[in-house]
Amino acid sequence: MSRRLLALLLLHANRVVPAKAIENELWGWPVPPRSRKTMQTHVYHLRKALTTVDGPVIETRPNGYLIKLQPHEFDLWRFEELEREGRCAVRAGEHSRAAALFRSALDLWRGPVLSDSEVGPTLARQIARLNDRRLEVLESRIEAELMLGMHRQLLSELLQLVDEHPLHENFTAMFMAAAHRSNRRGEALEMYRRLRDRMVAELGLEPSERLRELQIEILNGTVGGGAEPRVAPAQLPPDTPFFVGREEEIGSLRDAIDSSGTFPPVVSILGAPGIGKTALAVHAGHALAERFPGGSLFAELHDHNGNPVPATQVLESFLGSLGVVDIPTSLAERVRLFRSLASTKRVLVLLDDAADLTQVQPLLPGSPHCAALVTAQSRIPGLPALETVELSRLSTEDSVELLGRIVGWQRIGAEREAADRVAELCEGLPLAVHGAAERLVSRVGWRLAKLALRLENEESRLSELGVGTVDLRKRLDTGVNRLTARARQALVTIGPRVDGPFDLATAARMLGMDELSAEIPIGVLVSSHLLRVVGTKPCGAAWFAFPDLVRLYATELARTAHESVDCQGTLGCPVLVA
Repeated sequence: MSRRLLALLLLHANRVVPAKAIENELWGWPVPPRSRKTMQTHVYHLRKALTTVDGPVIETRPNGYLIKLQPHEFDLWRFEELEREGRCAVRAGEHSRAAALFRSALDLWRGPVLSDSEVGPTLARQIARLNDRRLEVLESRIEAELMLGMHRQLLSELLQLVDEHPLHENFTAMFMAAAHRSNRRGEALEMYRRLRDRMVAELGLEPSERLRELQIEILNGTVGGGAEPRVAPAQLPPDTPFFVGREEEIGSLRDAIDSSGTFPPVVSILGAPGIGKTALAVHAGHALAERFPGGSLFAELHDHNGNPVPATQVLESFLGSLGVVDIPTSLAERVRLFRSLASTKRVLVLLDDAADLTQVQPLLPGSPHCAALVTAQSRIPGLPALETVELSRLSTEDSVELLGRIVGWQRIGAEREAADRVAELCEGLPLAVHGAAERLVSRVGWRLAKLALRLENEESRLSELGVGTVDLRKRLDTGVNRLTARARQALVTIGPRVDGPFDLATAARMLGMDELSAEIPIGVLVSSHLLRVVGTKPCGAAWFAFPDLVRLYATELARTAHESVDCQGTLGCPVLVA
């Protein structure tokens, strides 16, 4: 059991492993009564065995334990470093150096991971991930050596790999190419036939477009001299130089992807309009890019008019990016083909601004080698997310950091108190802070104190936070337009009339309905991150409050409706019968 505990700590080296996660790994459910005491005993023995001249390697932290390692002390980190260097060499066209680096990375392995230890669910997922990683590096090493013309030398190894992984299309493709270039065309075609028969029998699928094209090229004698060229899609938008904070959220996201095991990791990123969901997903996607050599796919799931983009349209784009020429017409066929292609690669899928499960589900890869990041304003019921990251507002310190990166630190240093006030009035919304910074940059001679004074005016605050496409009001428009009619009415009715916490009874009175009916639109506003739960009464009932910027936006909506719409109902909105 101590070996399992050590393995769990090592695979999360320099990060705290919560005590509950250790209990789940060592005992599962239900946890025995004295599990915490037993855990402490195992930690004691490990700490005693691993203490160095610099002190204990294992540290006790609040709610968990951490094993502290230097970069040179863990062979897994060396493996990952050699892999990164090898992929850089591939991109530079240095195939000999890439093959050597990949070979050195593989030489660090002494057999299957933790093969001499009984493991629980967490370690089982980590083992599957590491074995997949090793297989990808092996695949990359062989591809680099094929580019060097080592076709005959690789045939026996490729034949063994095809036998061990009979549905792995790339191993089959590399064997076919190597056999053909070694004047063994019959063996190449026979290997294609074996794979096709097996795929049809077990999966009901034909081989991929790429493999079928390779078969035709072998029949025609037109296969080139190197490995099959593969251009991986790289569709992530550019990362922003203004990304700040979010270390804890990025850590949660990495942990979810690292511990996925036998099912594809899906991470849901939720939050209010302007909170930075897309920025976090794109930033994390770039940070994780080297883990997904099969490339990255990106889709905005609402069009410029705010309408959800159909899944079948997104899949057409994805399949085209993966090299498919003859794209099926039906949604079901596109889903099957997309997941079949993704199963032979390690692909990251970023689905931005998702609408609902019907739209998202067909776009999720089915292979544990892949991962998906899904951003949305509200939780998507039924989404098989391993981790849900709900973004909170930036701290004042991080907000000032963002402000300084855009307007320059000299101006921040000269007026730090005013910078703090600007950050506070932006309520930790990255888009609002960015808008304030753009306002400063566009107004030569403005001091931070002047902007802070203008932001103090509630009637003009939202206008000050919008410059060009960096506009909080427009983002709020988008989020509010997707609300149900009742929720929008609740926002416009309650928002302008409260300046602090309120309870459900107050909301019901303002809406002219009973509390049971009022729960529905209030719940929608909370799940859409436009209304916050800020406390509870002794009886357990919740206190709610609108963020100031949302409250000011609701006041604008109410004023506009009152002035421009000539219809019955509260503040110019249609009467809704409870």
